[in-house]
Amino acid sequence: MGLYMSGVLVVWPPAAVIFFSGALLATVALNHSMLRYSRLLPWTGLLIHLALFASGNALAHASDELARSNHFTHLLSRFDQAIVHVQKPPQSKGKNLEIHGKVLAIRCDSLWIPSFGRTLVYLLPEDPAPSIRYGDLLRIMNTFQPPSGPRNPMAFDFSRYLRTQQIHSLALLRDGQWQLLPLRRENGLKAAIFRLQALALKGIERHISSQREASVVQALSIGYRENMAYTLRQMYSHAGVIHLLAVSGLHVGILYASLLALLGFLKRYSNGKVLLVVLVLATIWLFALVCGLPASVWRASTMFSLLLIGNTTAQKTNTYNLLAASALIILIAEPRQMLDIGMQLSYGAMVGIQSLYSGLNRLLPRTNRLVDHIWKISAVSISAQVGTLPLTLFYFHQFPVYFLLANVPLIPLAALLLNISLLLIVLQFIPPAAWALGFAAEKLSWLLNEYIYSIYLLPGAVWMVPYLPVASVVFLAVALIGLIGYFKHAAPSLLIASLTALLLMLVIQGHFLFASWRQPQLVVYSLRQKSCVDLQLGRKTLRLASSAQATPQEAHYLNTLHCLQGREQPAMLPLEHFSQLSGIYSGLAYNSGYFRWGRITGYVCWEGQDSRFPPKALDVDILVVTGLRQPDALSFVKRLKPETVIADRATHGAVVRALRHWCRQDQIDFHHTQAHAAIVQLTQSRAKFGAHP
Repeated sequence: MGLYMSGVLVVWPPAAVIFFSGALLATVALNHSMLRYSRLLPWTGLLIHLALFASGNALAHASDELARSNHFTHLLSRFDQAIVHVQKPPQSKGKNLEIHGKVLAIRCDSLWIPSFGRTLVYLLPEDPAPSIRYGDLLRIMNTFQPPSGPRNPMAFDFSRYLRTQQIHSLALLRDGQWQLLPLRRENGLKAAIFRLQALALKGIERHISSQREASVVQALSIGYRENMAYTLRQMYSHAGVIHLLAVSGLHVGILYASLLALLGFLKRYSNGKVLLVVLVLATIWLFALVCGLPASVWRASTMFSLLLIGNTTAQKTNTYNLLAASALIILIAEPRQMLDIGMQLSYGAMVGIQSLYSGLNRLLPRTNRLVDHIWKISAVSISAQVGTLPLTLFYFHQFPVYFLLANVPLIPLAALLLNISLLLIVLQFIPPAAWALGFAAEKLSWLLNEYIYSIYLLPGAVWMVPYLPVASVVFLAVALIGLIGYFKHAAPSLLIASLTALLLMLVIQGHFLFASWRQPQLVVYSLRQKSCVDLQLGRKTLRLASSAQATPQEAHYLNTLHCLQGREQPAMLPLEHFSQLSGIYSGLAYNSGYFRWGRITGYVCWEGQDSRFPPKALDVDILVVTGLRQPDALSFVKRLKPETVIADRATHGAVVRALRHWCRQDQIDFHHTQAHAAIVQLTQSRAKFGAHP
């Protein structure tokens, strides 16, 4: 019934037709003759579900671009040039220019062959960035490489994310390796979308002087976050309101509610309902176009469009059916959206709100309108948080403690700011109105940022959660479903099932953590300009070397890694001599760069350390060179006779070359953390070297 292709189960294509035919025949037979066989009716539903699964499976496989025979990666070693079509306006990424492109043709043996496949192209222009626009054609040299995996343990897997976007190869080009062709190919609708988006961005930048506030307004109103600082995004994430910066169901819902309130008077007229539906749908989808039709806005616009049509044409609608219908429409158009984190979070939040909101809303009797308003927002926030909890813990490994304190005042503030920002975009060419709206948007954005910052500074603003295996996430979801069912129906069996699932989750999680703690290991991280070497012993971590030059992303990673592994905060090992440490460190000896764990001996060498080098060198199993800038400083470490040498990315290139040459001559294992971190297991009588991943 199925086979494996590229690690993915592909169901036999005719299976969908067989299942649908069986369901149809069973339904006809049961409806026309034998009522005594009505107990077989559930099997009809099972056949329909199997048919839908088989159809979705076949559709997902058909949408896999890598399965096409003309995908350019199949001939990666044979062609020398490619024609790439620019799919969207380029974005600056540091010194690079990032271009989302699609390969149209490749040149093999001086012959151009039509080809296919999405890619990311990074330009390193020596001159000012070229004026490349959507629709341009680039002729580039074949420098394509598969995207690299995570460099460090438990780091974000960018290559996996790109694969979900059907991007399997990247190109890094310098001047002289690419050429802008005089031809252009553009889609009229996409070109209009990018022009609208550029117009909106310029309008916001023109009328809001503060870059921080302007970046928040751009993110809130049209979902553009390229101008937002990483630290600002982290601040919103830790406060539990990162959803404000990603245009999604919340923003479309605010616009939807505002339009219904503004145009509600149309219901009094004979054809007013039809006109109301047309105006609301037109505005929502125009908003989606200005945002650039990202997946999150597309999903939310589809859901609210179906909700509006359902509420207009029927006396009563089933929100679960509307959610399922919108998901079906989206997945038919793009089956791989199911792998998108944003889609999973959107539907998790909607299901949580639909399941819990009404019950939570009835918990607190109130007569005061302000209390009523506050409790309704709180009920929505709690419901959405519960609905997305398994996903947020699995993907982001954190829980915002003060999410209620942040959401209750910020949702109405964000709603006001969103409406003012959209009016600013529309009225930007009317100077008095644009000035007033820009002033109001800037002040509201400042207030929003300052309040978020105050939440961010509160002690314990975010709880970091250890890494959850998939099985733990599944059992956590089952436990939450059981608790919601018990909350709504008071069935003891649901409570028992929920507690059982929770117990199984804790057992799996405990086994995972204890298994990782049993492996003492030395980790040399792959960081850009920073040195960091950790000795991980059970739940304890000793930091043998560390420098302060880290990017915000690297600093955040190092600060949260120990939490993901269920370990305590790392302790910096002092430089003085420890002949034998006690407690959990029993068996560890340390002396100015030397360390010994069991039978494993190592030495960590960093800049300026030669003055503390003992008169008599000792043989070591592991030599770690970190942040060393002078090749002359290597003369004293060559007496150590190591079996494994590791150099980190903060070490100077000349030092790395000298080390590689020395190791090749003396047949010593050498590893440079340019590609990924180095991990040495310390459980053997002899150091067992391995690299991440």
